[in-house]
Amino acid sequence: MSWPRCSRTRSAGRRARSKKAEPVRLARQRVAAVSLPLACVFSLYLWFGNHSWVTPTLPDPVTAEAAEAGLRVAMYFQAQRIESLRSANGRLPDTLEEMGSAPAEMSYQRIDARSYQLVGQSRGVTLTFNSEQAITQFVGDAMQRFGIGQG
Repeated sequence: MSWPRCSRTRSAGRRARSKKAEPVRLARQRVAAVSLPLACVFSLYLWFGNHSWVTPTLPDPVTAEAAEAGLRVAMYFQAQRIESLRSANGRLPDTLEEMGSAPAEMSYQRIDARSYQLVGQSRGVTLTFNSEQAITQFVGDAMQRFGIGQG
């Protein structure tokens, strides 16, 4: 047989639960009252400030001397590829695409069966290499600037 529950017991249980829930509710209200303004202030700080830890810094621009040296080195390696194809096939290539992927900044022109011309452009610098010229003279000290050994 079950005993009937008293209405006083139910209301006492509700009161006990509401007393326990009241401190939790007050704590949540305090956290919201503090964190919401802090989040707003931080958002405004990020929005209107120009901070180095948020905004990426751009690398220093390449100087004309470095661009020229890099172009000379790239043309040196392209000339080496042309010469290796000549020694393997006994002829110069008709186009740079014949050797694989061609650099966009370089153009190639075969002058005759034994000579060619490379023209390179990079960052406002234009260089021309003729195969009748000595490649080491054309490159100069550009390899040493980049720490690349010739050979």
